Amino acid sequence: MQTLDEKFHKSYPVVVGGGVRSSWPEFAANHKVLILIAAAWLGVCAAGLTLIERLVWRPLGYPELLFELIESVCYVIAASAVALVLWRRSVRRTAGFESTLSQCLENSHAGVCMLDHEGCVVQCNRAFADFLGYSQQELLGIPYANLLHSHKPEDAGEEQVSRIREYHGKDGDVRWGKAAISSFGGENKPAGTMVIVQDVTLEQEALKSLECSEQALRELLDDAQRHEQQVLLLARAVESTSDSIVITDLRGSIEYVNPHFEKLTGYTRAEVYGKNPRVLQSGRQPKEFYAELWRTLKSGGEWKGRFINRRKDGTLYTEEATIAPVHDAHGVPQKYVAVKRDVTRLEELENQLRQAQKMEAVGQLAGGIAHDLNNVLQVVTLASHLALTSNDPEFKDARIKESVDAAQKGAGVIRQLLAFSRRQLMRPEVLSLNEVIRDAVTLLNHLLQEDIKLHLDLHPDLGNIKADPVQITQVILNLALNSRDAMPDGGLLEISTENFEVTAESEAASGQVPAGSYVRLIVRDTGTGMDEVTQNRIFEPFFTTKETGKGTGLGLSTVYGIVIQSGGFINFDSAVGVGATFFVCFPRTQQPVAGSPQKVNRVELALAPEPCSVLVVEDEEMVRNSIVEALRREGFRVHASASSQEAWETAIKIKPTLVIADVVMAGMKGTELVELLKTHNPSIQTILISGYGDEERVRRATEADASLFISKPFSMSELVDSAMRLCNVRR
Repeated sequence: MQTLDEKFHKSYPVVVGGGVRSSWPEFAANHKVLILIAAAWLGVCAAGLTLIERLVWRPLGYPELLFELIESVCYVIAASAVALVLWRRSVRRTAGFESTLSQCLENSHAGVCMLDHEGCVVQCNRAFADFLGYSQQELLGIPYANLLHSHKPEDAGEEQVSRIREYHGKDGDVRWGKAAISSFGGENKPAGTMVIVQDVTLEQEALKSLECSEQALRELLDDAQRHEQQVLLLARAVESTSDSIVITDLRGSIEYVNPHFEKLTGYTRAEVYGKNPRVLQSGRQPKEFYAELWRTLKSGGEWKGRFINRRKDGTLYTEEATIAPVHDAHGVPQKYVAVKRDVTRLEELENQLRQAQKMEAVGQLAGGIAHDLNNVLQVVTLASHLALTSNDPEFKDARIKESVDAAQKGAGVIRQLLAFSRRQLMRPEVLSLNEVIRDAVTLLNHLLQEDIKLHLDLHPDLGNIKADPVQITQVILNLALNSRDAMPDGGLLEISTENFEVTAESEAASGQVPAGSYVRLIVRDTGTGMDEVTQNRIFEPFFTTKETGKGTGLGLSTVYGIVIQSGGFINFDSAVGVGATFFVCFPRTQQPVAGSPQKVNRVELALAPEPCSVLVVEDEEMVRNSIVEALRREGFRVHASASSQEAWETAIKIKPTLVIADVVMAGMKGTELVELLKTHNPSIQTILISGYGDEERVRRATEADASLFISKPFSMSELVDSAMRLCNVRR
């Protein structure tokens, strides 16, 4: 016979098929009361069957095997009844549990979805659907892998540690979720997968934003570090450069100078800090020069030019400077920065170069000028001889007039030659280019052979330019010489002028001359022209296509240097066999041409007694005698001296009203005599005369406080009128 427990274990699997419980110990632990009731029920059944067997079955003599069969059927029926009761109770409890679990999942803040063995969504809660922007019904049947941004399906066969995944929302936006995945149902082959997702989109966006901020901060720090390195590099460059760097505020007060400034000027930073750069001014440049500089800067422009400045030790130097405003981020000027380079030596070399080229041209002029001067002397000699040998007054007057006219013509030639060969720094002034060309024609006539025709086409209403007239004359002569040498068999040389406007469009097309108003000089010839090799080297110093000894190669390089230094531009057009044309543009100015009188240091004159006492100081006897005779004829009381020392002794005795002295004399110079006489008698009037009519002599006369300066040769009327004016005497 089997025990009750064995019979129950034998019968229970047959009834429930293992679907209600997973193991007997677990089932027994969860259904203790029911098991006791079932055991009691089976015990009652067993007791009843035992009584029936003993009291009925055996006494009647029925077969025992039949009774055991009936007993087994009774046990099955009893067990089935117990199982049915247990199943119904379990169903009720399971239904309640599933309902509660479903409500919990549906109301959970975490998204939950169930996947079948193919990875498709079979169930999900509202939080999961809201997380992706779908409805719960829309998600059913969608492969879970399609919801992932990376399109990598999860492994549904094994559990995975929670990690952040990117999901596609219905609207296409990316969402981040922290997903935990686990499998359920079956041991070897899972029946499905459960995915629990927590929405961490805000946290991830905040993290991304933080990462972006950190990256931006790192880039900002890197930029700041690079900027700091650039600033340090710039500072080292400024400190190490061979140019002077000066930074001032808008009022011109110095805020910074680099070491080269200290080396060049002799001033330390402490000595110039807070001061105006005018501490360097030498007085060699007029106030108008600095006024123009400040007008340019205050209008927001960039100024370029040259300064003649004075070092701390008093020595002069020339520097080329570029001064520009420094703007803030809004374009408002905050400072001025000046970059300056010492060009003293360079300027000396430029002057030497120009002087060498001048002297080359002077050598070529010598033959023609000697010819003209010989003609002048021939006229003077013959006319003077005829006047001396004739008794006819009218004939004498005519011959004397011929001598005077010839002498004046010779004086004009000499004056042009002296002006051309004069050694001086560039001294720009407002001038008419047409007038400079007309003055240069006198020299050109001596430079060009007879088979070269010179044609002038000068614009009648030409604008003015600001340049050095002597240097512009040199430009014209050098270009003319170049054309002459290109026409060995003769030809046409044409010099023309015109007003020339350059617009922004034409500037962009040419790329050479900036937009603006210009006066253009055009020199055109019908010579041999230039090939490409010559054109590429035409402005190089010492480059020449002439034979050895026929040219220095300085002509066109000198022209180029003068034009650029004058703020102009030069270009050309040429081809072999068709000649060459040079175009020279100078900036046009609206300023009028100023007069250039020779008289210097005019003073108010006191009335002098008549006749006026005049002391003539001249070491050349013929010149001295002619001056004395001319003044005596006009009623002056004239005394003469052959040296400054003799004149000083005479002046102490006679106390003259007017002293006329030559500048260049042996021993004491005329300027020194004038200074000495002015010290002794400040009211004395003085006239300095010289055959060197350059600006250096005029400057010395001015410094000596002379009343007038007259260049030789001068006419008798010019000398007498000057003397009478200074002595306040009327004819």
